[in-house]
Amino acid sequence: MGHHKTRDLLSSPSRVPSVVGQRMRDLREQLGLSQESVGVAIGIDESSSRARISRYELGVHEPPVPTARLIAGVLGAPLTYLYCEDDSIAALLLALHRLGPGERARRVRTFMGQLQAHCTTTTLATSPRHSEHVPTSSRSPPLTAPVKFRRVTSRRQ
Repeated sequence: MGHHKTRDLLSSPSRVPSVVGQRMRDLREQLGLSQESVGVAIGIDESSSRARISRYELGVHEPPVPTARLIAGVLGAPLTYLYCEDDSIAALLLALHRLGPGERARRVRTFMGQLQAHCTTTTLATSPRHSEHVPTSSRSPPLTAPVKFRRVTSRRQ
């Protein structure tokens, strides 16, 4: 029997309710899935799946990221949804995830353009009228499409 590595949140003196657990529970219940069925779907033994998922949802343990990714997949959500602390942004992530890749890309481009236009308008409206110089630190960075990071690996010699 393999042990599943989790972080015990009860041992932490300032335990905060887990956003991951709450999002898991809310979405699982919306979908009408049992804790056991989610656990079994990600490969947890049927005899312990309900208890394990319950511990994740209650915040007793935090699932490792690979496990959270599997759970998100079963729930039809992106991994980022489970970790998002803002409810409206989480709802947006879930709605975008449910679109096909082409439609999702089109809508993200449109939305990012609208945000860019809004931020430019807002910046112009709040800029000092008679000042030639606006300090760089007070300017909002331009909104761009998400940046793809390449994975950096270290080479052992």
